[in-house]
Formats: sequence, structure tokens, C-alpha cells
Amino acid sequence: MFKNFTVLLIAVRSILFGCPLSKEFNSKDHYVICKVGKLPDNIPESSGLAYWGQSLVTHGDSGNKAALYSINDFLVPQKFPQKVINFPDSIQNRDWESLAQDSTGNLYIGDFGNNGNARKELKVLKVNVEDSSVHTIKFHYPDQFKFPPGKTQAKNFDCEAMIWYKDNLYLFSKNITHSNMKIYRIPDKPGDYTAELVDSLALKHPITGADFNPKNNQLALMTYGKVFLLNLSENQKDKFEMDPCKCKRTWFSGQTEALLFLDENHILFTNEKGKLFLLFPKPKGRKKEYVHQYLETFFSKK
Repeated sequence: MFKNFTVLLIAVRSILFGCPLSKEFNSKDHYVICKVGKLPDNIPESSGLAYWGQSLVTHGDSGNKAALYSINDFLVPQKFPQKVINFPDSIQNRDWESLAQDSTGNLYIGDFGNNGNARKELKVLKVNVEDSSVHTIKFHYPDQFKFPPGKTQAKNFDCEAMIWYKDNLYLFSKNITHSNMKIYRIPDKPGDYTAELVDSLALKHPITGADFNPKNNQLALMTYGKVFLLNLSENQKDKFEMDPCKCKRTWFSGQTEALLFLDENHILFTNEKGKLFLLFPKPKGRKKEYVHQYLETFFSKK
């Protein structure tokens, strides 16, 4: 495992700077996409994905109900009942944009959507895995001084992507003004913090979703039209090698804003129209038959 997340960020930066992002990479390792389900209308604008117990859960975008919805039964119909995790009236969905989970099962809901870059009350809700109690992690950006920034300043303080790593949450800014994408760090414990700006990457795409898989040290970043897969492998202590960046086009999938590793080779993602997709290495047989068998096996182990 990594000594600290900064090592990962430096490695990611080194590969992104040299990666012509308009092309796909590593042609020997083909990925395919298959539509695997459709969410009902009562789950509007899915923008986060995570595990919660035996369920895969999602939530609606800004202004929707403060609730988490199980999506298991929309992937394998009739096998799992839909579950809705409601929150007290004091909890509101001002602009929920991302979900993350720590190593003990606690869930983090990113209520930090900030399209106009004018929002001051940014927070992450921490849901305790044992009793579902909710605790608040408040934060502000160290480099934002006007709300919104002036006309000559980059509006780079919106966020729709978050991952958990070793007692910290990492937030990826949604770059909409063609400046560098920023990565901020905040502790995963309740409190009021000044986020730490830990890196800035020359990635000229708005990041709308992120997930990190510690089993194979892979980071996935989602944008409108692409998923970037970054593979990291440990060579020796504190030294890491990386495979080339893999860029998978997802343009036909619509406005995608959430993704989740199901395992080392399969990524589930959703779009704001409620469609569910699976990204995976190209199988030898028929794609739909492979997907059906994979999902049946996946949920039978849950």
C-alpha cells in the first residue's frame, strides 16, 4: 500500500501530463460498455454510487429528497427489494454530488455541489455504519476569497467527485474554466476545516465522479464522455510504476456523474437520466450473456 496519498497524486500527475487525452490507450486491453438497467423516476438525477451493507446505493442531485436508494433490484430484477434510507428532516439535500465509503463501512455524502461558485456552506455528511447516525464535516477552500470569484478568476470551486483514503477525503474540483483540476484533502472526522490543496493536475476535463480501488491500486476518474483508468503497481517500498493511462469513451452514455468499482475489472456507472452501465474488459463470448451471468454471481455473493 502507499505510504501516503501524495505519492499517488504525484504518480497520477506524471502520467496525465504526458497523456493525449483525446485518444484511447493500451489497445491490447479493450474495454466495453453495456447498459445493465434503468432507475425509476423516483430516483432522479443519480449522481453518487457506493456500497451500504448488502446494497449498492445512489442518491438524487440538488433539491431532491435526502435519501439513499438501493439499486440492486434494477440490476437483477425481482431478486432484491428496493430499500430507501431516509434521513431526519434536519438533513437536507442542498446539492448532493458524490458518495464514498471508508474501510470500516462508514458512508460519506458530499453535499458540496457549487455550480455558481458562490456557496459558502460546504459539507460532507458522515453516516455511521453501526447506527446510521449522521455527523457533519464542514469545510471551505483555502484559495477562494470571493463568492463567486471575479470575472478574471477561474471558477474552479465546484466539486462532484470524492474518494476516501486513509482517514481523509479527497475532493476533485469540477474544472469548467479550462484551468487545472484541483485536489483538496479534508479529515474524515466531524469538524470545521480549511481544506488542504494537495495538488493541481493539468486535466482539461470536468471531473464528475471518482473511485479508488485499493485491491489493485486503481483510480478511476469520470468526465463527460470518458472514464480515465490509472493503474498503479508497487515496485519496492515507496516506489511505484504505472501502466499507461486508459481512456474509455462513454459519449453515448449521456451525462454521467457517478461510478463505482464492483471489483478489479468491472465499473458500474450511472447517468442523470437513470440509466445504469457496466464498464469491463471485452469478454470472449456474447456481451449480454456475460453481463447477466456476472451480475447474478456478483449479487449471490453479497
